[in-house]
Formats: sequence, structure tokens, C-alpha cells
Amino acid sequence: MLMMLYDVKFKLNNVIRHFHNDWHWLSWKYLEIEKQRIHQNSAHLLRVDHMNRARNLPVGSDLLQQSMFGDWNNIDEHVSSIFPSFIHTGDSYFHMVEANINAMLWAVRLPGLFVTVTFSE
Repeated sequence: MLMMLYDVKFKLNNVIRHFHNDWHWLSWKYLEIEKQRIHQNSAHLLRVDHMNRARNLPVGSDLLQQSMFGDWNNIDEHVSSIFPSFIHTGDSYFHMVEANINAMLWAVRLPGLFVTVTFSE
């Protein structure tokens, strides 16, 4: 699909105006790219679903529980954690970020605008 996009971009930016004037070609090429994008997305979703079933992972409805405070759903913390894996917590992470901020402040000297950065969990 990426090669198709580069090809269309090259032909539209070309000095030969043939592809600029042919709006049938452009609309056809757009539909071809969208068809391939939808097919790749569907294949990806099917592959992920197949892997989840093979590993016996819980589905989205298994991760929800009824809230005690209203008629909405909450994440069941007995089944899953509410923090995604890309969120880093702990002292080492905050020390590393503080060191990065200090290094940036030393590189550009005193800031003209002082921004307070808070670390909350």
C-alpha cells in the first residue's frame, strides 16, 4: 500500500499533466488504496482475534463489572490492571525524568517562562 501511495504522489507531482487531468484515474486509485487498507485492517483484526482465542485471553466484556455508584461499567481490577503497560511508575522513572528536565534547564540556562511540572500517580 505504501508503494501505491508513493506512486500516486510521484505521478501527481510530475511535470507531465496527464494524471492531473484524469480524475477517473485519481478516484480509481484512491478506491484501490482504501480497499487495500480496509483489507489489511480486517486481516489484522482477524489475526489478533485468532491469537487471543488461541491464548484464551479474556474479551472486553469479561474485563468489565457493574459500578456500585451507578449504571455504568468499570474495569474489574481483579481480572486486569487499570494502568496500561506503557505507563512507568516508581522512583527510578521519576528520578530519570527529573534528571532530563534538569539537563534541559542547564542547557538553555534560566527559563523565561517557569512551568510547574507535577508527577502524580
